[in-house]
Amino acid sequence: MGLGHLRAAYPLRDIAEGEIILYGSRRFTPPAEYRRWRRIRRSYYLFSRAGRVPVVGRAMLALMLAREKIPPLYPRKDRSHRTRPSAALNP
Repeated sequence: MGLGHLRAAYPLRDIAEGEIILYGSRRFTPPAEYRRWRRIRRSYYLFSRAGRVPVVGRAMLALMLAREKIPPLYPRKDRSHRTRPSAALNP
């Protein structure tokens, strides 16, 4: 599980089989993946702090948030369409 879920998982540690595996920690992650994780995390914090700068910072933050955006599972738009009435329903 990722770093953001550690606080939620900690109370469940007694019922976990063995231990809670923290993905992204140095202990459970291969060195190349750990370096990548650190680089992504540092850039995330840089962009989020830059969001306080009026023009350029807000644009950087908007760019980062657009890149991280996860589309909704169920779109709000009604994508259903009308069907023709069946001949059996119209005598």
